[in-house]
Amino acid sequence: MTASKRRLLVNIYQLNTEVVYTGYVRRVSHADFILETYNEQGIRDGGVLLRQSNVDFVETDSFDLDYMKRLIRINDHYNLHHEALQLKLAGDSNLFMSTLRLLWQRQAVVQLIVKSDDDKKRYHEGVIVQIDDEKLEFDQINKFNFTKRQFETIALNDVIGAEFAGKEMKLVAQELDLMVPDKHQTSQPLSIVDSVATIKQLAQTKQWAIFQLANEKQFFYIGQVVVANDAEAVIRVADANGQFGGYVWFRYIEVHKIINVDDYLQLITTIIQKNQMTNQFDVAVLNGERDFDAGDNIMFHILEQAYYFKRVIHISALNQADISGIITEFDHQNYTITVKATDEDIVDTRVIMIEQIVEMAFEYVKAFIEEKRLKA
Repeated sequence: MTASKRRLLVNIYQLNTEVVYTGYVRRVSHADFILETYNEQGIRDGGVLLRQSNVDFVETDSFDLDYMKRLIRINDHYNLHHEALQLKLAGDSNLFMSTLRLLWQRQAVVQLIVKSDDDKKRYHEGVIVQIDDEKLEFDQINKFNFTKRQFETIALNDVIGAEFAGKEMKLVAQELDLMVPDKHQTSQPLSIVDSVATIKQLAQTKQWAIFQLANEKQFFYIGQVVVANDAEAVIRVADANGQFGGYVWFRYIEVHKIINVDDYLQLITTIIQKNQMTNQFDVAVLNGERDFDAGDNIMFHILEQAYYFKRVIHISALNQADISGIITEFDHQNYTITVKATDEDIVDTRVIMIEQIVEMAFEYVKAFIEEKRLKA
């Protein structure tokens, strides 16, 4: 594979799936290869083993790759990458089997990419417990419902790839004894009939909870309420690695559901606690201990700071698409802001009425990286 010899950053497009991997080819054989992967933030995070027969197209030169190279350089400078890929393989004659056997020996959490009868890809996360030349025994985990943990036998011919060594996978591997049916917790939502009282109580207890907002019902945040008044609140968010992931401001009318007992919440809070004990929760380039005043107009204060300091902010407003960008104008008289999108492939400058804003995310890693890219 030419990309390996020339150390090119590539995008790997696969057959029958929209999943695209970005990274550098680290090992290659006549039939398979290993790509050290980078996430959408340009942060190095694990690798993927793929069969060459599953590749539809290898992209080596594009606008997207140029953009990713800039993000990677910023992450290089600020030391935001996760651990580099470490592989000690005997040889490349059967790279696929050698890698799977190494992952089995390490008892690493992996995500197998398995083909199904309809040619679509299925992803199985768990641990290889046994492997031979024809099949593997797999301990499949489910981070969201511990009762669904199960053992399965998978034919090796059906395995077309494996994601491995990502930071989240390494953390999850330490909690395998937690993700068992006996420790399942049925999801329990809190009453939001009086959402103000519920959220103010969470602000006092500092309890982590799952927040599902009406604007994004298919997504959720794991957060800790840091400030709340009678109309609005701010939560400190944890990412999938149990680290500080920024802040989210929202109006109470946006609250769809708050859950304080749940399997995934149990998993992430366990990781958070361990990260806090080892001083791994905070991200060096972010302010995870920002002060907010419940007596202020919190939203107005956040917008003013974003405007004056040229900070990237993600805004959700009524009856329009979300936008991530820089506030270029702040019209106090008409109570509007002008936001210019920061994504290079999106040309969007928009005037937004402040009273229509229902949710904002700020002080997160991608925003920091974008700010540095714009100043470069």
